[in-house]
This record gives sequence, structure tokens and C-alpha cells, in this order.
Amino acid sequence: MESTTKLKLNRTEIERICSVTFPNTGKLKLAEELTEGWANSAYLITLEDDTKVVAKIAASTDSFMRYERNLMRAEVEVLRLLESSGFPIAPRVIYHDATKSIIESEYFLMSYIPGQSLNKIKNELSEDTLTEIYQQLGAYNREMNEIKGDGFGYYAQEERRKSTWREAFFLMLDDHFADAEERGVQLPVPGNEMRAAMYRLADALDEVTEPRLIIWDLWDGNVMIESNKISGLIDFERAFWGDPLMEYHFNHKNEVTDFRVGYGRDVVTEAEHKRRALYDVYLDLILCVECAYRGYTDTNYLKWASDNLVQSWEQFIRQYG
Repeated sequence: MESTTKLKLNRTEIERICSVTFPNTGKLKLAEELTEGWANSAYLITLEDDTKVVAKIAASTDSFMRYERNLMRAEVEVLRLLESSGFPIAPRVIYHDATKSIIESEYFLMSYIPGQSLNKIKNELSEDTLTEIYQQLGAYNREMNEIKGDGFGYYAQEERRKSTWREAFFLMLDDHFADAEERGVQLPVPGNEMRAAMYRLADALDEVTEPRLIIWDLWDGNVMIESNKISGLIDFERAFWGDPLMEYHFNHKNEVTDFRVGYGRDVVTEAEHKRRALYDVYLDLILCVECAYRGYTDTNYLKWASDNLVQSWEQFIRQYG
């Protein structure tokens, strides 16, 4: 997706990155921009010895929403945490530079994961293959959710973490309402009315007492497939400490039964349904508000994001208003 937040690099800048990271073997052979991402820019780099790595370049901080502060540090630290935990299919961090002395932005290099995104090839795969992939994805997602933290909230905004999930969730939600107000985003009803209606379900959040590592962005575009199997997972920058039911494939638009079978969990109790209702509005709010920060120009997508939030809010009010 084209976005005004993406920093484009020229060959000289990419050569500079390579020479710093691989001083003895790092001569650049080829660089190809990877265009599936929505915020940061990324390049597949091939060195002269045919080693492949991926460079991820931080987006302009001028266009960040509040929850996106320190995103790149969050991803680097999550990847290192997963590596230390023995998680087998996440990229390995090779080099991270936050000084902006090599190029004008923070960036990091990671190992290359072969394959194509599930989003790109899904229609080419058989039902049996998709069943196996989603069950495998559910198991991998649960494995990551088994990692426990010390507090609830954003991964790389430690100073804002909370001791309860109720406090952390509404702090995160309030950030999105503030972002909407700051950019004049039209919401279905005023933000304070939305918050008040959502807070009526806050008791359901109190069931979540243990902070778990939540990846949150495991949509099909971040699942890499090779030889009909998951070869790796990418994009961990939006991770936080929270409730596993907030993961992508538990939301109301992505109720993939095979994922839930592989994960070994579904949304069952009344409190779980209430939490999922809160999380669905939370996600749809972000999808709408972020358009004002990304500079998207696709009018069809902009209309979809706005209409989607209206429909999501109407559904929430029908159930719990």
C-alpha cells in the first residue's frame, strides 16, 4: 500500500547500510522494495555472495499515531525475545541502528524468510492446505501468547504500562480517540460517547489478570508460505502485553475455525464475548483513524474504513447499548 509515511532509499543509502553491517562481505548486488507493508518501508537486499537480508526503515514520526511511538524498538525487542524463547519461525535481528547517523531514519536488518505471503497466494491453495496452515498458525500464535510480562500495555512504552488490563486497555483506547480529535476524523458518534458505552463492559476486562505477549497483527499478509507450509511470520512492531483474545483471528471479521482449533481456544463465555466486542471496535477505530495519518489516496479504501467503523459501532450498540 502506498503511504506518505514510507521513506524511500536510493542505492547509495542502501550500500551505506550494507557496508556498516557487513564490512567485509557486504557489497550490494541488488535491492528490491517490498511493497506489501502499510507504514514502514522495507527492502529485500541481496549481497554479492547471494546472501539475502531484509532492511526495514522506520516511517516518519510526524505521521505516527500515539500507539505507534517506538514501534521499531518494539519490533526489534520482540524479535530478540522470541529468539531467546526458542520460537522457530520469526526473523532474526542482524543489526539495529537508532542513531540516524547512517541514513536519516532508524532502521534494522533481519534475516530473510523465503516464500510468499498467504494473502498473495491464498486463492491458489487447496482447502486441505489452508486448513493445515491455519491450524499451524493457531498453534504458533498460542506459543507466542505463552510468554508472560510484568505489566499491561504497549511493548515499547514501558512508562505507560498498567497493573490491570482494564486500565491499560482504556488508556490505549483513549489514545485513538485523541488521535481522531487531533486530525478531525469523523466518528459515528463523539468519542466521549463511544468511550462511555464501551466502559459499561469494563468488568469483563477484569478477568484478564496475567499480561501475555500479544502480536495482534497476524493477518494473512504477515504469514509467509513456502511449499504449502508456514515458512515464517513477520511484522511484530505492534505487539503489546494484554489479553490473547485480542489476537487478529479472534476478531469478528476473521473467525477462521481452523485457526481456533490449532490455538485450542474459542470465544465462549459471556465475558469473553464482551471483551471481543470491545476489541472489534478498537481495531475498526484504528483502521479508520490511521487513514488521516498515513496519507492514503485510495478513495475506495478510505470509504471502506469509514463505513466499516460505522457498521462496527452499530453492531456494538445493538448488542450492548
